[in-house]
Amino acid sequence: MKKNIIIGHIAMLSANTIWGLMSPIGKEALNSPDIHPITLTGLRIIGAAILFWLGTFLLPQSIAPRERIERQDFKALIFAS
Repeated sequence: MKKNIIIGHIAMLSANTIWGLMSPIGKEALNSPDIHPITLTGLRIIGAAILFWLGTFLLPQSIAPRERIERQDFKALIFAS
């Protein structure tokens, strides 16, 4: 149980650090003439997708157990996304 608490705190700290750094880094990137806002948005989306996929495949089953999705729930998930 103690290990799960530590992992949870590390995850929250990481998420808050990334969230806090996103604004100043984004402002600096957009102030330069080298990057377009649409390009920055695309890079953020692709980067987030890659990180989620890596997390899905690399985390052990004890931390992130696999869950089966019912066939009937796919419609709701597609609509919600």
